[in-house]
Amino acid sequence: MERAFERLELGTLFAALSARVQTPLGGQALDALKPAGSRPEAEARLQLVAEARDLLDRLAPAPVYGAEDVRSFLEQGEKGLMLEGPALRAIARTMQSVSRLRAHLLEHEKGSPRLYGQAASLIDLSRPASEVLRCFDAEGQLADDASPDLGPLRRKVRRLRENISERIAQLQRSLEMQDFLQEDY
Repeated sequence: MERAFERLELGTLFAALSARVQTPLGGQALDALKPAGSRPEAEARLQLVAEARDLLDRLAPAPVYGAEDVRSFLEQGEKGLMLEGPALRAIARTMQSVSRLRAHLLEHEKGSPRLYGQAASLIDLSRPASEVLRCFDAEGQLADDASPDLGPLRRKVRRLRENISERIAQLQRSLEMQDFLQEDY
């Protein structure tokens, strides 16, 4: 197999493909790519490649921006661990990327039936992804408008904190408390 790999100059091909990879998972998939084990498998792969090349020649690059390697987050979730906001946002951005690619491929059923078939087998995750991104701000903090009750509760907590701080400041300034305090801190 190694000799065939060299004779076919597959190393050069893999280097050219590596320069065109747009996502971390794409790079890992390329690293794991092996020659087809049978003629029918090779022909099926070639047909997929031909469809992809045709799409790329006719259209702009596939809309895969925003995809991240979220496998570690997914593994944590499968173990029942709670995910933080930044992890949830990364997963949601990747879901949006997959949904954009799915929609892109579904538009080209006639010219790319095999790619269309693969895209049709994917679930559209754009709605849940948008909902997650709506509920968490850019820093991964839960947004006040994530639920109807959260915003008013947070405002109430802020008012209570302000009232407590104001009351403490009043006590510090009062003459009755001065004898009990060494310093304002």
